Amino acid sequence: MDENVIVENTGSKESMFDNIMLDLRVEIGRAKIKIAKLMALDIGDVVQLDQDPQAPLIIYANDKPIAKGQIISSNGKYSIRIL
Repeated sequence: MDENVIVENTGSKESMFDNIMLDLRVEIGRAKIKIAKLMALDIGDVVQLDQDPQAPLIIYANDKPIAKGQIISSNGKYSIRIL
């Protein structure tokens, strides 16, 4: 950017960052398993995660935790409610 350019605040709520896309991810839990167990997984097997089902989920933006939330259904799709 040219050092002589003056950026003026117009008071608008829009900013130059409004159209930047971020990757949003919600983590429901984690599990550590051995490779042999992973390779033996079959349809119908259950992998237990470490997260309590009643605990809020962690929401990440570009791999940085930004909020907590809970899973809901909205218009036939999984959605996340910010807590």
